[in-house]
Amino acid sequence: MAKSLRSKIMRRMRKLKRGQIDKIVMKPRADKIANNLEASLLGQEYRELDKKNAFLFPNEKDSVFPQVTPAPMLDLRSAFIPGSGREWSGAKVKHRTIT
Repeated sequence: MAKSLRSKIMRRMRKLKRGQIDKIVMKPRADKIANNLEASLLGQEYRELDKKNAFLFPNEKDSVFPQVTPAPMLDLRSAFIPGSGREWSGAKVKHRTIT
């Protein structure tokens, strides 16, 4: 059976997965945007000049063959997410005060 949306354990696991995605994908993207904005404010050129395609211009000395940039590796299995080992059904228990 599936866990419901309101399941406490699955909410905690989704939180850990969001943190992992933020760390691997979103933070570098935001840092790059911030660096580009800073360079733009300083009047510097932040865009890289496109090099010529070596398939179309084989005789040009600065032409390059286009390459595919691999996407960042995201492994969202629970064994590879830091802190996921502390999430199970009895992990969060209300503390009882003894009077």
